[in-house]
Amino acid sequence: MNELRTWLLEQFNEIVNPSWANFLMRFTMIILWILVGYLAMKILSIVFSSRLTRRFRGNDDKHAETITKMISNLTGFFLIIFLIFVILNELGVDLTTIIAGAGIVGLAVGFGAQELIKDLISGFFIIAERIFSVGEPIEYEGFVGRVQRIGLRTTRIQNWKSEVLVINNSDIRSVKNLARNNSTGVVLFKVAYGTNLSIFGDDFTDHLNAVSYKYDQMIGVPTLSGITDMTDGGITLRVTFTTVNFQHYAIERALKKDIYDYLIKRKVSLPGYSIKID
Repeated sequence: MNELRTWLLEQFNEIVNPSWANFLMRFTMIILWILVGYLAMKILSIVFSSRLTRRFRGNDDKHAETITKMISNLTGFFLIIFLIFVILNELGVDLTTIIAGAGIVGLAVGFGAQELIKDLISGFFIIAERIFSVGEPIEYEGFVGRVQRIGLRTTRIQNWKSEVLVINNSDIRSVKNLARNNSTGVVLFKVAYGTNLSIFGDDFTDHLNAVSYKYDQMIGVPTLSGITDMTDGGITLRVTFTTVNFQHYAIERALKKDIYDYLIKRKVSLPGYSIKID
């Protein structure tokens, strides 16, 4: 690098005065270092991404994506620290004085950085133990959404309303991962008192079997569990079904309409509403 500095200085000395030549040389070196750091970060990200993709291909792509992003974050952090020292050196700052003083400052800052260290360690164990990965749906204290990012300090979750929840990694003590197993959907519906429940026999089963073919994400067919409640103005029945993970919400809404269509077709009276039979 000294040879490059000397060469740049000679070139700039031919077109401007020495003070400006020295300034342009330092400025050019800083730009070159930033470009080198940027390229190094991109290359390392691509290398780690390709290696992890091959390692986890077909097994756990989301975990590979999570590790890749964490490594990218760490790589970027250390490269930025390195570039700061390099730029200070190019500006003529005495790094030995900074490093000597860093020990004293680091001791003072260390007491205030305990939460940061806890976040870093917690983030590491979240990834190492595969508690959840980027792209997976989770539930944290009633907030349900997909993991957008697992950073050095925080985890970011976005729900279906595009609301984003940012949590410090050390605060995540209990979380539900909704992506590891199939999901169970539940549809509750009411019919009026006095309804002949025999209409929920074979005909209803055939209806559920027929509509199940519309839903590619449904596993098997819906099942009528029976009566769950007989208060609040009617008889409550429950239908359950299994879907691919986190796909049950949409199918629950659609299946409610299918059940409603069946009730209307059979002229079943609903609570608070009577269907006139001619």
